[in-house]
Amino acid sequence: MKRFCFAALCPVFIVSLTTLLAGSVRAQVPAASGQSLLPGVGSIYAHQGDNTIIAYATPDGYARVRALVRHLDGDLDMIRTDVSLVTVSPAALKGLGITPAASDTALLAAFHSGRLPASDHIRLTTREDTPIDALLHDIGNGRIPLSLVPREDADGALSVELLQPAVTSQAVGSGGTVVARLPDAPNGTVRLLFLTPTLLPGGTRLGR
Repeated sequence: MKRFCFAALCPVFIVSLTTLLAGSVRAQVPAASGQSLLPGVGSIYAHQGDNTIIAYATPDGYARVRALVRHLDGDLDMIRTDVSLVTVSPAALKGLGITPAASDTALLAAFHSGRLPASDHIRLTTREDTPIDALLHDIGNGRIPLSLVPREDADGALSVELLQPAVTSQAVGSGGTVVARLPDAPNGTVRLLFLTPTLLPGGTRLGR
């Protein structure tokens, strides 16, 4: 077990930690003993005198505590995700020299060249690791519920976890684009979702 210190944190961290984990891993941190039931965490202590959290934890336990601290302390980066929905027929794809089973590289090349126009495009901005929901408009009167979670990985790369209308997670560099094939497309069509996450400058707020 190792000892890690987190400085400049809110003094209500322990209470908030318990609240955040309710319904999943339930953290019980008695004030007197400092014991913790977080996986990999032996104990957590809050020292209000210098506004410090001390966690005795394994490296994995440390990572769990640090992730929660970042949420509570507001130390999360903002990520803007551009989402484009493309609904196209197999015949139209064939006319572009692409099959429905074409590689992502071929689909991305056609999209960036403008040969796969989007039926809807939206721009979503949220903090990393924070789910965000929206509604996509398909051809005709179709509407598709969208739910995704943008993330910044430890190595600085970005990833997007798509929760609806499909479940997938793909990594991409900031400003890069990934494509997801959506299920349940109307008969005779193929639906593609192009996702472009971008890490915004520090200090960016929602709505900017």
